[in-house]
Amino acid sequence: MNNLEQLKALCKTFTILYVEDDTSTQEAMANTLRRVFEEVYVANNGAIGLELFKEHHPDIIITDIQMPVLSGLSMAKAIKEINATTPIIVTTAFNEEHYFIEAIENDIDAFLLKPIDKEKLFQTLFKHVAHLLQQKKSAQLDELKKIDAINQASEESIKSLANLFPFPALFYKNNQLIFVNTAAAEMLTTIKITSIQEETSFISQFRLTREKKEKIRIPTEEGVSKVFWVHPNAFFMGADFDLVQTYIFVDITSIS
Repeated sequence: MNNLEQLKALCKTFTILYVEDDTSTQEAMANTLRRVFEEVYVANNGAIGLELFKEHHPDIIITDIQMPVLSGLSMAKAIKEINATTPIIVTTAFNEEHYFIEAIENDIDAFLLKPIDKEKLFQTLFKHVAHLLQQKKSAQLDELKKIDAINQASEESIKSLANLFPFPALFYKNNQLIFVNTAAAEMLTTIKITSIQEETSFISQFRLTREKKEKIRIPTEEGVSKVFWVHPNAFFMGADFDLVQTYIFVDITSIS
């Protein structure tokens, strides 16, 4: 069945809780659901269903209304108090108005009348799982935006602090120059910054290493050279913990 195959593809990473006290109905429905979902949790009353929900946090719920110990609607109310966005589908052979009113008050998401028509079941599941997928994608996008914001904030903070730093400093990430602080920009006016855009070029040009400080000479416009200790350092930046390599210049011209 094409609809079933589509539903399988959609539901393959989702889990479901099915609560039904009638043994034959429970077995038949559970077998159908196992053909679709990654994991199917089964309970024969609302109390057990609620405990399974707390333990496994299934993505979607299907439950009967009238059951021993705890009814399906009472269980649904408790689940909605834990997670209001969990879709709950109620199955019932009853067509009495007060059940529907109570279900609506408990934010039930859909109804299926018994005996359950599989086509209607598949359509209902398809609708709610598609909505769950959309919510997941939106949540992932929100997380990516948060990470970008954190990374941007971290980078901006580092730049602001680096510009207050009295010593010239260069910052490299993934071998590429990402920032030159104000003191470094002033110091490097006689050197083409483009020639040290890559960290490897910078290291080879001044015969440096990443592991220890090195003494270098930089010519000035006045025809003399300044002498610096170059201190390499590394730190992690942003939510992704990107490795950033820094090189800090300390002027020792007057004491060299």
